[in-house]
Amino acid sequence: MVQLALGQYKEAELTSRRGVELDPQSGRAFLALGTALDAQNYHEQAEIAFRRGIDNWKGDPAPIMNNLALNLASQNKLDQAIDMLLKAKEISPGRTEIERNLRIIRTLQESAD
Repeated sequence: MVQLALGQYKEAELTSRRGVELDPQSGRAFLALGTALDAQNYHEQAEIAFRRGIDNWKGDPAPIMNNLALNLASQNKLDQAIDMLLKAKEISPGRTEIERNLRIIRTLQESAD
């Protein structure tokens, strides 16, 4: 996550891949991997990583669900993105970033229609 914050996306990808290899049940390692891949425009690979992360997540999954929704939106899968955000909102109703992203993606969807 530090490498991601520093914009070192390739390094973050490699570190996250090692993390996933060491602990294939680590939702957080998949979150980091998905984020690193997404930042490099490897959206399809990032989607897979985010989904694997959700499957292995411990605790509140809203942050990784939010990232997956943004990834889906970047692939123009707006309906899936909205569905994912609605599920995240149901799990964590107080998260302002989920509400904000839901409004943004709904606006994108309306302008696409």
